[in-house]
Amino acid sequence: MSKNVKTALLLLLLVFAVIAIFAWSVMKKTDEAGVQIIKMYPSNKTLPEFSLTDESNRQFSNQSLPGKWSLVFFGYTHCPDVCPATMSNLARVMKNIPVDDQNNIQVVLVSVDPERDNINQLKTYVEFFNKNFKGVTGKDEQLQMFSQSLGAIYFKGEVDEKGNYAVDHTSKVFLINPEGKRAGLFDGQAIPPAKEFPAERIAKDLQFLLKTHRF
Repeated sequence: MSKNVKTALLLLLLVFAVIAIFAWSVMKKTDEAGVQIIKMYPSNKTLPEFSLTDESNRQFSNQSLPGKWSLVFFGYTHCPDVCPATMSNLARVMKNIPVDDQNNIQVVLVSVDPERDNINQLKTYVEFFNKNFKGVTGKDEQLQMFSQSLGAIYFKGEVDEKGNYAVDHTSKVFLINPEGKRAGLFDGQAIPPAKEFPAERIAKDLQFLLKTHRF
């Protein structure tokens, strides 16, 4: 092989390498620009085995996650402010997503107040915001394990003389990917200085994920 041919091949390989690096950088920037509000984890971890009960008295477990993007929020039906506000915001997000894409997303309220939130209450509560929303609960040990695996915490407050109490809980919305692995999170309410919850932008984030992350 002549020296000129070798030089030409080396130059050609260099050109291909530059093009490949450029294409990779463009894809990376596109991916970063595609998801703007949802904070995606750098790596996805499989959730440990769990078993809860949904609003239709059916099992909700790891097997309920594959094939859909899941938006998981921890709260309870007696919550006076954060929970109804977040559920309303999630309903707004879903309204900004085409019907066909909605079938690939499930919104799940995990009740951290199993003493008061029975199945019927959960069903009535979640369906008030969206008829397709799910409500799940279970024994405290299962709820603690599931919440901690996603990075959420909750604890029951003091009971007053009338038997009332509050449950403090993480207010983030957690994202689980169609492989059943934790993938990211976002705030369920508007965070100052923002004055309004970015429902439309989060809907676009989810549509981007639906288009670019097929499982």
